[in-house]
Amino acid sequence: MYELMTSGTFGRFLQAVPIALLAGLIYAVCRAAALHRKRPPAWGREVVRLLFVCYLAGLAALVLAPQNLWGDILYFLRTGSFEYGSPPPFSGGINLVPTLVRLLTGELSGLGGWVTEMLVGNFLMFLPLGAFLPFVTDRVTGRSIFAVAVLVPLAVETVQLAVGRSADIDDLILNFAGIVCGFFASFWVRGLIRRARSRFTGQAPRPW
Repeated sequence: MYELMTSGTFGRFLQAVPIALLAGLIYAVCRAAALHRKRPPAWGREVVRLLFVCYLAGLAALVLAPQNLWGDILYFLRTGSFEYGSPPPFSGGINLVPTLVRLLTGELSGLGGWVTEMLVGNFLMFLPLGAFLPFVTDRVTGRSIFAVAVLVPLAVETVQLAVGRSADIDDLILNFAGIVCGFFASFWVRGLIRRARSRFTGQAPRPW
């Protein structure tokens, strides 16, 4: 299990699972206490909010913690010493040249497996963030989502520099694209659900 959780991209995702589950458990207990003796909640929205909390906790564990933090913790639990090797703060690099530009200028002759994996991963990791937003809040609109899609990845890259990880323009671009694509896809789905409810009930649909 240790080898599986400390090797490759899949292992890094596995490391985030306990954090996501713990955050979800804490939120569920606190939310249940807050809803005690109140009118029955909209359970669909409550479930989505729970999943959103789990996702945010897992995402934070993946992108905001030092590169090898969870590997360090697993190594300590296994051996009793801290020798796995998280990088020191502010030791990462900064890349301001997008991969597409490097391909067009001939600096890169092609995309290797690791580069492709990182590019696709940075898009997919933030896709759920945009997808959850229309279901958990009405404050983010089709206009403000672009500000969210800029500010959130920028904050993430800044924190990553502080904890010894690298900041990359590709991450900003792909995180932005993931948030925006997820939001509009989910916004469209939510609209379909609301119209279907209205058609069957003849009334304005209840919020999630």
